[in-house]
Amino acid sequence: MVVPATTQTHERAPRLAPTPRWTGWPRRWPEWAPAAAVTCGAVYAIVEATWAVTGTTVPFTPHTPYSPVVQLILAGLAIAAGIACRATRRQLDRPGRTAVGVRSS
Repeated sequence: MVVPATTQTHERAPRLAPTPRWTGWPRRWPEWAPAAAVTCGAVYAIVEATWAVTGTTVPFTPHTPYSPVVQLILAGLAIAAGIACRATRRQLDRPGRTAVGVRSS
């Protein structure tokens, strides 16, 4: 059977839906991870400080609660961790993988 050159020999593939923009966020984790760590530390510090100030009993073990001083220390550590995460927010050296101890020029 002879097919004329102007006739399409196959059907056109259906168009795929465009990829949503949010699917790229796992690949961009170095951009948002420090902000997420700062937010988590701030929320944890607020909760610990609130428990310490209001006298809420938070059990360390079933019969031993945290003291308010320990709760305030934990809140301070959460703030320090958030500050450290914010301070280390920097641009990566280069994209891709690098071997340990090997630096390319």
